[in-house]
Amino acid sequence: MFLQSFGSMVVESVLALDEDSLHEQWNWILGCLRDVLAETGDAELAKALPSAHQSASIAGGLGNSVHLTQAYSIAFQLLGMAEQNSADQFRKAIERRSGIDALPALWGDSLRQLKEQGWSAAEIAKQLSNMRVELVLTAHPTEAKRATVLAHHRRLFERFQQFHQSPDRDGLVSIAQQDENDFAVRALLSILWRTG
Repeated sequence: MFLQSFGSMVVESVLALDEDSLHEQWNWILGCLRDVLAETGDAELAKALPSAHQSASIAGGLGNSVHLTQAYSIAFQLLGMAEQNSADQFRKAIERRSGIDALPALWGDSLRQLKEQGWSAAEIAKQLSNMRVELVLTAHPTEAKRATVLAHHRRLFERFQQFHQSPDRDGLVSIAQQDENDFAVRALLSILWRTG
C-alpha cells in the first residue's frame, strides 16, 4: 500500500510532465527555429541543432562559433518553454482528473490540509489578510537579458502556449489559427535570431 501511494506521488508530482508531449512540443518549435535559420541563410546552423532522431552535426563548415552558441542558446530556451508548457498541461490534466488538491505543495493541497485540521472557510479567509506570499525567482547572473529580448521570449512563450492550447468549442484548432500562430512563432524566432 505504501509503495503504491509513494509511486503515485512520484508520478503525480508538481515537477512531473508527459515526456511524449515534451518531445512533440520541443521538436515542433525546434523545427520552426531550423526553418527560420534556413530562411535567413544559416542552413548549416539549422543542421547543427540537436534532434530527437539524430545527433547534432557540428563538424566542418561552421566557422562562427558565436552564431552556433547563439543558436544553441535559443534552442535551450525553447526546450525550457516546452518543458514548462508540458509540465503545466500535465498538472492541469491531473487536477481535472483527481481534483485541485491532487498535487502536493500547491494551493489546493494546502487548503485541503487546513480543512482537515478543522479550519473553516471563514477562518481561512480571515487569515489570508495576514499572509505574506513572495515570488522567488532564481537565475544565474549569466542568464540576464535585455528587456526587449525578455519581451520577445514572453511573446514567444504565449504563442507557444496558444499553439498547444487553443481549441474551439468542439475541441479543434482551425487551420487558420494554426497557420497564424505558426507564422507568429516563426516571426518571433526570426526576431530573436536577429536580436542576438
